[in-house]
Amino acid sequence: MLCNAKTKDDRLQLEAIADYRHEWNSEELRRIAGPLFNLLDWSGVDADEIEACVRVLYKHEVDQTKCKSDKDIAFLHRLGLYVLDRKSTVNTTCPLKATPVSADLVYPVIQPLLLVDPSKWTSDQVQKVVSLLKGVTLIDAAGSQQISVQTYNQFLPLWERYLAFHPDLLKVLDPFYVICNVGKGFPKGLASAVSGYPPTGSPHLPLVPMDGSNHAFVFNTEVEAQYFMGWIQGACAGLRIWFFRTVAPAVAY
Repeated sequence: MLCNAKTKDDRLQLEAIADYRHEWNSEELRRIAGPLFNLLDWSGVDADEIEACVRVLYKHEVDQTKCKSDKDIAFLHRLGLYVLDRKSTVNTTCPLKATPVSADLVYPVIQPLLLVDPSKWTSDQVQKVVSLLKGVTLIDAAGSQQISVQTYNQFLPLWERYLAFHPDLLKVLDPFYVICNVGKGFPKGLASAVSGYPPTGSPHLPLVPMDGSNHAFVFNTEVEAQYFMGWIQGACAGLRIWFFRTVAPAVAY
């Protein structure tokens, strides 16, 4: 039994996902795996079974040359995150670095990758990028050479495409950004709420500010980010907060 699916059709489609003999095309990926996002009850599903359902999409049947559209990449990216986020027994997050990293440091590692198709990147090349970027919250463009910044920006779409087929790397490379909207002035209570976080006795981690900001922060899990947003909005009713997740550190100019 693959899942507590709500309907017979859902169950059949999930079983099809686990059928390693199936030949997929991009339309079938969306049609057959789509119900994964509509199932409400995952409580009885073993993490290994979930992984088996989806591994076919990444390692066995997906022809990367056929999945070139943004919709295809977004689908695979979302599916990978959905499954990995439910493997709660695996903690692959890493400490975040509050200090921005120069694009000049990243340049010599990523520049060679622009010369070849991502499907031909070697494991060693990829691991060098991962080692450099894991835990990094910002790339410092203002303190970097222009060629380094341009190269980093050119690299990002290729990197996003590569990670769509290698979701296991996302756990150490996808920071969550939370930015409080203070455009009309610093809301009353925000400063004290920030300074009082995390609350005494809480298991949550201390805040990591974006480049020293007092209203923008970075988290390594969605749970941490969501808890903080609830804490802040509880202290500042009506405060608008921008929340986004990336596959690589944001750039600060």
